[in-house]
Amino acid sequence: MESILLFLIPLVLLKTLLISSLFPKKRDIIVFGVVCVLWIVGMHSFAIGQNKLVLERLVSSQSAITDFSILVMFDLLLTLGFSQSLLKKIAGEKRNWSQKIVGYAPLILIFPVLSYLHVNLFFQFPGHRFGLLTVLFGASILIFIVGGSFLLRKIVREAEIRIELVLLFSLLLFLLTICFTVFHPSSLIYSHSQPIEWRQLILTILVTFVLAVIGLLWQLFYKKRKNSNKTSKKS
Repeated sequence: MESILLFLIPLVLLKTLLISSLFPKKRDIIVFGVVCVLWIVGMHSFAIGQNKLVLERLVSSQSAITDFSILVMFDLLLTLGFSQSLLKKIAGEKRNWSQKIVGYAPLILIFPVLSYLHVNLFFQFPGHRFGLLTVLFGASILIFIVGGSFLLRKIVREAEIRIELVLLFSLLLFLLTICFTVFHPSSLIYSHSQPIEWRQLILTILVTFVLAVIGLLWQLFYKKRKNSNKTSKKS
């Protein structure tokens, strides 16, 4: 499961930055960053009481992966509602009360990811003061979320492109979670050992991700070129 999380955690963090960059006001981004810091501070006592062997056994269980896949599915549904609500707002269409509420849907996956990183931070630095580590970790997450969201707003100015990236990361998270759940060792019927071809798996994921990014960049370039052509014709 730890190998699986190495693929999922970066996707969750990037998706968090993309969604927080779509918040209507800068104040909302700062509030969300503060909420994440409060979550880290609140989980301090829980993180201290964890045992490495017990945690690894729990995380590697089939039930934990199944629960995580359900959480990813629920997060995907919220993301779809969030994206639809935001697109309607951009288009100037009228939204009902439920769509307005979904437009402020919380980012669910970031909180278990923060807890997992918090616990592993204590395992990596056992001889240091846990309170200081929690403070440093919370400050780092606040800078990462707030600074990263503002930076994404400047790099990718069009909200539609960021929405497409959010949907792409959500779909990739969902597909990877389903694949890891289905191909978990406890779910396999055959009993003979079969090594995982990590090189082919990583290569497939990288190729898929690169092709998706190329497609999005090409779409962005095509839109800018189309807009420049319209401007030149008007002039």
